[in-house]
Amino acid sequence: MVAYTADRRTQTMTSETVATQLQPFVVEMRQLFAAQERRFIERFDEQDRKLDALAGRVDALAGRMDALTSRVDVLTSRVDVLTSRVDALTTGLDVLTVRVDGLKVLGQIVLGALALLVTVLIAVFGFLFTT
Repeated sequence: MVAYTADRRTQTMTSETVATQLQPFVVEMRQLFAAQERRFIERFDEQDRKLDALAGRVDALAGRMDALTSRVDVLTSRVDVLTSRVDALTTGLDVLTVRVDGLKVLGQIVLGALALLVTVLIAVFGFLFTT
């Protein structure tokens, strides 16, 4: 038991001696760690501020994109209305084209009938004047 106590006391004395010699090193290391921690916190805060600024810019862009999307939707609906109007006008033009073609055919029939009438009149007057 005495040997254990003596051995323990020797370790304690050695530890106290080493501790006094290591104390300046420990203090310096604590200061370095504290300075490093402050620099890390400053850099972290700086990066956090930058990320917040980027998040704000992204939110602003998202808002602009939403506005553009709604504007595109409005323009798309207007284009759809104009497309339906163009389709209606195209249908009306097709109807007019068919009617004009019908009138053209009718005019050709009338001209053919007049030509036939003239031919008949020439034949009748030719027959009358020759007899």
